[in-house]
Amino acid sequence: MVSLTQRVGSSLNNANVMKEVGLDAKTYNKYKTLTKNTFIITEIEPWSKPNNLNKRFVKSSKIYFNDTNLLCYLMRKDLSEIYKDDLTVFVHIFENFIATEILKNVKCLTDINVSHFNLSKGKEVDFVLENAKGETIGIEVKLYKTLTSKDFTNMKLLYQVSGEKFKKGIVIYTGNELVPFGGNMWVVPVNYLWE
Repeated sequence: MVSLTQRVGSSLNNANVMKEVGLDAKTYNKYKTLTKNTFIITEIEPWSKPNNLNKRFVKSSKIYFNDTNLLCYLMRKDLSEIYKDDLTVFVHIFENFIATEILKNVKCLTDINVSHFNLSKGKEVDFVLENAKGETIGIEVKLYKTLTSKDFTNMKLLYQVSGEKFKKGIVIYTGNELVPFGGNMWVVPVNYLWE
């Protein structure tokens, strides 16, 4: 379980985890299935659709813990310590928190699928919400108080790949202002998730 905490918000390479913890594939898959079935972790599958850019998508799922406090406990760290001492880890914890909020909200909607968009070389959007018609909303998570157009680079790529099915791009950040960022792109404060 501790090995999985180090991979929150990242593409999950099951072979690496098995090697690290010393389990064969059958035993590892049994334990991972148990953690999913008891709602400890959630795997978000990659979004991949035929596209006019002939882009190849990363096929690995991303893993999140359904309880961010449990994640911190398993990491043996206090959240305030991580925020002060290790912003790299805090970014993953912040993304985990956003993932749990998104997943809670979409559970009451029957036709929404949550995935992640990931091309090679770090071109990714953290979450893609897609309805039964294939209409998509991209959500990116940034631990910044201010954003620039550079923060929308990957969202614009998702827009190019999705075409007319792309409805909105949202970058969640720690600032205070709800800001339109051109067309159907928005900067949204994190507190809007529960207000």
